[in-house]
Amino acid sequence: MKHDDGLWCWVAVWTLTLVAFAFDAQAAKCTAATTAELERLVAEDVAKPVRPVGVDGQTEYWNVNATWFMYPPSFGFAPVKGANGYRVRVVDAAGKVHLMEQTNSVVSLEALWPKLPCGRTEVWCDAYRRWSHWTIHRDFRSFWKMSPYRPGAYPKVPRGHADAAKLCCSYMLDMPWLKTYAETGKPDPTYNLNSYPAKMDSAVVSLMVDVAGLMPERRDAAIKLARTAADHLISISQPKDAPLAGFPPTYHGKNYTAAEYAGMNMLGHPACAGSAYLKLYALVKDEKYLAAAKLIGETYLRIQGEDGTWYLKIWEKDGKPVTPNRLHPCSEMPFLDELYAVTGDVRFQAAADRAFGFFERGPMRDWNWEGQFEDVEPTGKYENLTKHPATSVAIRIAKRWPKDAKRLAQARELLRFAEDQFVVWDRPKGEDADSMLALLGHQWDVAPAVVEQYYYREAVDASAAKLINTYVALYEATGNPLDLAKAQTLGDSIARVQKPNGRIQTIWSTEVGKDLQQDWVNCMAASVKALVNLARAEAGR
Repeated sequence: MKHDDGLWCWVAVWTLTLVAFAFDAQAAKCTAATTAELERLVAEDVAKPVRPVGVDGQTEYWNVNATWFMYPPSFGFAPVKGANGYRVRVVDAAGKVHLMEQTNSVVSLEALWPKLPCGRTEVWCDAYRRWSHWTIHRDFRSFWKMSPYRPGAYPKVPRGHADAAKLCCSYMLDMPWLKTYAETGKPDPTYNLNSYPAKMDSAVVSLMVDVAGLMPERRDAAIKLARTAADHLISISQPKDAPLAGFPPTYHGKNYTAAEYAGMNMLGHPACAGSAYLKLYALVKDEKYLAAAKLIGETYLRIQGEDGTWYLKIWEKDGKPVTPNRLHPCSEMPFLDELYAVTGDVRFQAAADRAFGFFERGPMRDWNWEGQFEDVEPTGKYENLTKHPATSVAIRIAKRWPKDAKRLAQARELLRFAEDQFVVWDRPKGEDADSMLALLGHQWDVAPAVVEQYYYREAVDASAAKLINTYVALYEATGNPLDLAKAQTLGDSIARVQKPNGRIQTIWSTEVGKDLQQDWVNCMAASVKALVNLARAEAGR
């Protein structure tokens, strides 16, 4: 398929200019950028497309199931045999018709984008023979043009980001489910989400280690809870002679999808447990936690595939794959890096680099950022995209290669994809918007917000947290003040959602917010860590 030379010119300019701001002492301050400067940066940013076809040899259109765009999209309608040209008709949200004539069926809205108002937009592409009115085939695509970031337009918050983090830490220490855990040494059976032990216990351990440093007055209670959760998780993990030695269970009991997926292990979660054990080991110097982390790491080394990654799900009984889907090794990369830092064993760092290579050869080329969640079935290509793996890669790039302009350009592209498809700076309302955007939480009115995945377009606190961490990572690498401003705005949203007692509900829906059983401990922990990370960046540390 041929593409316009303009695309390649754009790619070259884009790659060389994305890292536009050198980091200096003034840029580190929150007040360095004026509203006018931020508005200029937004205007420049939203005028450029995200991942147009042709970059790195990509021939597939990743956006075939996208229902909204913040950045100008391009659509790959099928070429029609015998067509002499294509007449494109774009109907914007105000009903105005924009016409374009072209010789190929690849429709780019980059030039037209600044003229289109936000709202429902239709694109009609008519293939014709000889004359433009002699139509031989018609294609159609509709989507919602989303509002971009608006500097200075969002509500104030009741408390600072650091204070919000501490308030939530106090709430979590006193949560009935976690208090029961600390007192009995066993997970509270009344908390249904304990059906996902690897995810929940890892989050509790990791967060409580942070709490021990953040709140000296609660240090002893935090360490006790961290040890309790870690010890329990180790006790139910696979034995040393098992195919998945040391791996904690993904599913336990019968709540949610645990009974349906019993005996399966989702390989992203053991790495989270390993990272949590390493954090606890660094705090309390108990060798059993280092040993547990090393056992997990050795198993990952043993079963790593030649492509650098692992199967998404494996049967614990025999180590065989459940489906052929390959894991997006988001958790494995930092865990293996951490193991290398602690042990000095170069095998772990080499494995982490091989895992990054999987992304370079796979999703960073074909842009299939598949949603991989323990309660969602594996999906086909481009069916259920999410921002989590893309932002994990962006963060690793920013931290591992903070001076590499080419890699930082890749990280920027990943972040722009995440914002384009999952950040809602202004929530569209109305029957038409709800139908087109598949915003399942019709009652959530907190904006800005970040939705989780195509199959679950709910505003989730952990999704906002993930974007905060990504913006902060890029800000610290490049000094772009717009990154910090966006991180602060999402941090403000979390602080506004937060209840006076410190609770940060997981799903930002009025109805769901009344049900404490819907609060995922790992998500609340993610919000705390993002708020702490943001407060550190704001302070210029």
